[in-house]
Formats: sequence, structure tokens, C-alpha cells
Amino acid sequence: MCGIIGIIGNERINEELYIGLNIIQHRGQDSCGMCTYDGKFHIQKHEGLVQNSFTPEKIKMLKGTIGIGHVRYPTAGSGGVEDAQPFFVNYPYGIAMAHNGNIANHKELSRINKNEYNRIVNSSCDIEAFLNIFAHNLEGKTFSLKIMKNALLNTTNMILGSYSIVSIIGDYGLLAYRDPYGFRPLIFGRKENSYIFSSESCAIDTLGYKIVRDVRPGEMIFINNKGEFHSEIITKAEYRPCIFEYIYFARPDSIMNNILVARARYNLGKTLAEKIKQLGIMPDVVVPVPDTARNAALAVAKRLHVSYQEGLIKNRYIGRTFIMPGQDIRVSSIRQKLHPVKEQLKGKKVLLIDDSIVRGNTSKELVNLIKQSGAIEVYFASYSPPVKHPCYYGIDMQTESELIANKMEIEEIRNFINADALIYQDYNDMVSAVKADSNIKFDNFCTACFSGDYPQPIPKHVLNDVINDRTSK
Repeated sequence: MCGIIGIIGNERINEELYIGLNIIQHRGQDSCGMCTYDGKFHIQKHEGLVQNSFTPEKIKMLKGTIGIGHVRYPTAGSGGVEDAQPFFVNYPYGIAMAHNGNIANHKELSRINKNEYNRIVNSSCDIEAFLNIFAHNLEGKTFSLKIMKNALLNTTNMILGSYSIVSIIGDYGLLAYRDPYGFRPLIFGRKENSYIFSSESCAIDTLGYKIVRDVRPGEMIFINNKGEFHSEIITKAEYRPCIFEYIYFARPDSIMNNILVARARYNLGKTLAEKIKQLGIMPDVVVPVPDTARNAALAVAKRLHVSYQEGLIKNRYIGRTFIMPGQDIRVSSIRQKLHPVKEQLKGKKVLLIDDSIVRGNTSKELVNLIKQSGAIEVYFASYSPPVKHPCYYGIDMQTESELIANKMEIEEIRNFINADALIYQDYNDMVSAVKADSNIKFDNFCTACFSGDYPQPIPKHVLNDVINDRTSK
């Protein structure tokens, strides 16, 4: 999972990219990068956080009125600066590109680039393979919208996985594209003669742009250097936005697919509370795992008529543990990141609300932390169902062996995390809760990690590449 921004038509492009990437920093902490264009490409890529990587001097070097930016956590590649985005090819035209998603067959595409196109992919980042195939499809052709559309269509026909893309095309303009399933979010806005594309609406709001709408699945949008807007849906499939965006990844103040994330999480809390009631569990206090679970926990506390307490205080200088590379780092970061307020927990029956249970180790650490603070009992409730299946579309859980619900029954998981009770959201309740306040008609969410229903099946030889890459890290 990553975050992208693309802007055209603004003299303050470097400042806006910097601010925007800071706003969506929650989507990736491993590396960051920006690219601008003023007749020449200016690219900077760094490991770590945006605010630590870009000094005022570095920002001033990023000149132009068109630019793209990226924050990354790796689902493909090593995660070092060599895999940081955006990527660039100088022929044809000069093209820079960044994306959010996961191209499952990127290793196969890299082999095609080398063996058939004489193009070398130097990194293990998936978008570099995509970019080189796109560039190959444009080689030797005079630029036009039709030529670009056909090149993009020919490229996407080779791709398996998810991808929302922003790209600078040399002297011509800014390209944005969302895959035909709409797996990953991409929203655009406008301010006078400037346009912005972002993974989340919160960045668009902060920069003073008016949100126009979501980029539609399979839609190519191109804004040329004269500010002329072109849009066309070039590929079609089922509209299946990722439901895990609403459960965990997105900021609560973002609106994606016309769904306010905070409202979706509150609705998830309401349905979860009904199940807790049916089970006869009555805690003394409801405590969220910050920050994601707050809205759901508020709804649970209100429905159960019990006290809501911020019983875990978050250290804001420690990153999101789910998107940290490596399980050992995730576990060791938990106690640095979250500190219990013992006075609110001691002698209480505590209902701990979290967004999900993926690997189980984080949940186990949290339960033990609450018990060591003097809680009589700790009930653990996830406002999503058991995560049983790998994700090949951009969430960092790509093998079955990582997922505790794939290996254990619910009672076994309860014992493993040392909880006195374990409650999962029901699948149908999850889907209806998130979709409740949307007036956009789409086929369904992608719920593959919960249901095993993959909108775009991934062939076995590609899965073998994914598993081998994952287990070698």
C-alpha cells in the first residue's frame, strides 16, 4: 500500500507536493519521492518520512508546474531507496510514473522487458516494469491522445493486480489512470486552472482544492500543459474497491467512492455492538486501539451504554506497526507505540476494539499489556471478520502462512492472544455497514482477504513468484 499525488498547473508545485505527501504519510513510511518538470525532470527519492527527507533547500530544487509524489511501504521489492518512486525513463518523451497498488506479475513483466524489449528493469519495484512496457508501447510514435491511450491499453492488458497511477509525460502533461476494478482509490480535485490527483481526499481538502470526484475504474484522465482536460474509460471490469481501505488504511476524514471513512467505521462499530450484546458480554469500559479503531469503539460504547476510555496512549513519533517491514519490528514497536493508562484499566473488565487481526502477534501483545495494567478480564473485538486469505492487490499479507485465521479456529486464536473472549464482525454485517452511506452504485467491494473471492484470479506461476519473493525477505 502506498500513497500518490499528482498536480498540474500550479507555480507552487513543490510546496504542494510536500504538504500533500505529509498528509498521506500514513499510507507509507518506508520511502518517499517527488518529481517535477519544467522542461527538465527533477527527481528526489529518499528513505524514511517526508518531513525528515525534504529540507527547504531540496524542495526549492524541484521546479516546474507539473509534478508527482509518492510515499511507500513495500509489497513488492526490498523497500530501500533503490525501490523508491517515482521512476523515470528518458525515452520516449521522458516519462515519470508513480503508483499505488501491487502488480502481482511484475517479475514476469521484468523478464519480458529484458528478453523481448531490450529494456532493463534495475529495481525490484513493480511499477518500474509497468513503466518500461508503457514506454515500449510508445516508442517511435509522435505523441497524441490516441497513441497514449492505445499504449496504456496495451500495457494494462498485460497486468495482473491493482494500480492507480500518476505520470508526467514530458512536454505534454499529466496522466492519471485507475485499474478497471478500481481496487485502489484515486480522487481528483480542481482549484482555478490547477488539477490534483490523490490517493485520499484529505490531501485535496488540505491544499484548498475542490473535490471533483473519484477517478472511475478503467478511466484514463489526461491534462495537457494548456490545462485542457481529457477523460475516457478505456477498460471495464467489475467495480470492486478494496474494503480494507475503510477498515484500516485510510484516514477517517477521507472520502473514497463517496463513503466517509469515519462514518463507515462508526457503522462497523454499531453492527459489532449488536453481536457483542447477543453474546452477553458486558464490559466495564470500551477501549480503542488508536488511532484506527476510535470511531468503531465510540459506537460500541454508545450501543452498550458503557464508558468509552482512551486507555491506550499513542506515541505519535512511532509509525503504524502494520506497515512496518518485518514481523519482529512490528512486535517490538508495539510497547514503544502504545502506553496503557493504568488508572482506567485496573480492576475493570476491558473490551478492546481493533480494526482486524492479521498475524495475531500484535493482538497478543495488546491483551497482555492491558492485563499487566491490572484489568480483571480483557475481551478482544475485531470490527472486521477473520483475515483468512492472502491479498495480491496491495495489502501487506501475501501468503497464507502469515495469517493466523488461516491456521487456527477462533477459539484457538482466543487462546493464542490470551483474551477472555474474542469477537469478530460477521462478514455480511461488515459489507452492509461500509456500504450503508454510499450512493455510488458498484458491484461489490473486494473482500478477497476475508472471503477468498478474488475479482481477478492470479495464475499459479505468478503466485509462485509472489510467495518466493515474500519468503526470501
